[in-house]
Amino acid sequence: MKKIISILIFISVIILFPLQNQAVQKISLRLENEPHAVGDIFEVTLQVSEIAISAIQVELHFDEKKIECISTENSNLNIMENQVNYLWYDESGESSDINKDLITFSFRVKELGNISIGINGIGYNSNGDEIGIGFEGIEMNIENQDSNYVKTSEDMDNGNENIESDNIGNVDNKN
Repeated sequence: MKKIISILIFISVIILFPLQNQAVQKISLRLENEPHAVGDIFEVTLQVSEIAISAIQVELHFDEKKIECISTENSNLNIMENQVNYLWYDESGESSDINKDLITFSFRVKELGNISIGINGIGYNSNGDEIGIGFEGIEMNIENQDSNYVKTSEDMDNGNENIESDNIGNVDNKN
């Protein structure tokens, strides 16, 4: 019986040890300027910190009745009614740690109220293997010209666009 327990513990350690070393890496959206009224243009930057990737495909989701994406300067960008698809790849094909802003998206406010931009995607290493990445989107409440509240949301990966953070105030980027 002791042998069986020892074997089970050994197998558990072998299985669980690699899982501890696989930290979820994050890509987040950062609000560059705060909109205050209908017609205002604001920018959101896709930022990556210390992630070893060679390519990433990202989707931004938003309510097209409230905002519209007006970015047009990038050929790796596909804008649809309520979604923006973006593809980034390392020209060398290597999986080097990157710590930079990848792209800045421009949006125009069409309607006051709660505005959220959700994000999800897939990252790849230089072998073409998918890597685990967490995503952080943003949410804003634009009530009138005098009031503007911004919340961030964490771990919006896998298409989950439910806001999980209650940090109210100006932008909380959690760098």
